[in-house]
Amino acid sequence: MSLRADERSSTPFQVVTGLVIPLMLLTAGLAWGQGAASIGEPFWRLPATINAGLEFRTWSISEPDGTSDLTQFAYPVYVQSRLGDNLDYSCLFNLASSSLDYGGGDSNALRGLTDGKLSVTGHLPDPRFSLGAGLRLPTGESELDAEQDNVAQVLIDRMLGFHVKRYGEGMDLELRVGFAEARSPELALAAGISYQLKGDFDVRNQSGAGTSTYEPGNELSISGAAHLQLGERQVDASLRWITFAVDRRDGQDELEEGRQLGLTADVSQEIMRGVLAVGADLVFKDDTVIFGDGEELAPIRDVAGDIFRLRGSFDGRLDQATALGGSVSLAWFGETDAGTGDGFLFEGGPHLVRRLMPGLELHARWLLLSGNAEQNSIDLSGQAISLGIGLGGTR
Repeated sequence: MSLRADERSSTPFQVVTGLVIPLMLLTAGLAWGQGAASIGEPFWRLPATINAGLEFRTWSISEPDGTSDLTQFAYPVYVQSRLGDNLDYSCLFNLASSSLDYGGGDSNALRGLTDGKLSVTGHLPDPRFSLGAGLRLPTGESELDAEQDNVAQVLIDRMLGFHVKRYGEGMDLELRVGFAEARSPELALAAGISYQLKGDFDVRNQSGAGTSTYEPGNELSISGAAHLQLGERQVDASLRWITFAVDRRDGQDELEEGRQLGLTADVSQEIMRGVLAVGADLVFKDDTVIFGDGEELAPIRDVAGDIFRLRGSFDGRLDQATALGGSVSLAWFGETDAGTGDGFLFEGGPHLVRRLMPGLELHARWLLLSGNAEQNSIDLSGQAISLGIGLGGTR
C-alpha cells in the first residue's frame, strides 16, 4: 500500500460489483423489491427516480518512511425510470476529485468525469424472467501524466473503499439474464447469469515512455439469492461466482485473474421501533497468474486475496418522516502470493434519513475509519461523509 511512485504494490485488487448494477440486486428486486426505495408516485410529474449527492472519504496513511493523505470528493448522479410497462433503464455518472499529499508540500491530483454507465432491463411475458444489457461509456478515459497516474494506482486499493476507483477504461458491454420467483408468501428465489465483453483502452507505461493498449479479459458471472420472511424477521442469502479471461497488454498476456466466489448472508428484525440487522460477507479468491515480469505490472484493478467482513446496523424511526440509525463493520483482508494486500479495517458511525415531502428525501452518513495493512507496518485512519438527495422515491 506504499504511496510512493517507486514503491507501489504491484498487486491490484478485484472489484466484486458488476458493470452497471449488481445482477444479484436486479434479479432479486423483481421478487422482493418492495422492501427498498421504489419509483412510487412521480415527483412533480417526473416519472423517474433521481439520486444525487456527495461522497467524501479521506485517509491518513502512516508508513515507516512517513505519512501521506489521500482524499476524494465524488459527485454521483443516478437516474432510474421506465420506458414502458416491461422496460426499465438506468444511468450513472460521476464527477470526482482525488488528491494524494505526501507531506512537505508535495502532492498529486486527479480530477474529472468518470465513465458513464447505462443499463436497460426488459421483463418477458413470463414476469419471472428478464433480459438486460449494460454499457460503459468511456467518458472518463484520458491519457494521464506521471502525477495523475500516481493517484490512479492508489485509488484501486480495495481496503480504502473509494467511491471512484478508476476514472476511465474502454467501452464495455454486459449481457444478462435474470430469473426471480416468489415460491410462497415467505420464500422468494432469484438467479442470474451475466457476461461482460470488455473493451481495450490506453494506459501509461511504468517507464513513463508513452502508453500501452490494455485488453482486459472478459468476465462470466453466475448468481443466486434467497429471501425468507419469518414473521418480523427477514433472512437473505446470496452467492456470486466469477471467472475471468486473460488480460493482455500490447498483444502479450499480462495476468489471468483467479476465479472468485462471494457469499453474503443477512438477518434483520423489527425491534424497538426500528430494524436491527446483522450480516457477513465472504470472498474466496483463487490465485492470480502473472505472466512475464511481475515487477513491471501496472495494476488497473483489484485482484487480491480473500475477504471476511462482519456488519451490523440499527435504523430507528423517530417519527413518520425521520429515521436515525448507525452501522459498524469489521473486515479482514487476506494476504496475496506477493505478500501485500493483507490488513484489518473498522468502519462505524451514524446515519440519518429525512423525508421532506412525498417523493423527496435527504440522506446523511458519517463514518469513522481505522485499520492497518501489510502485517501491521501501515496504520490507517480516516473518515467518510455521504450526503444525498432522492427525488421520486418513496419509503
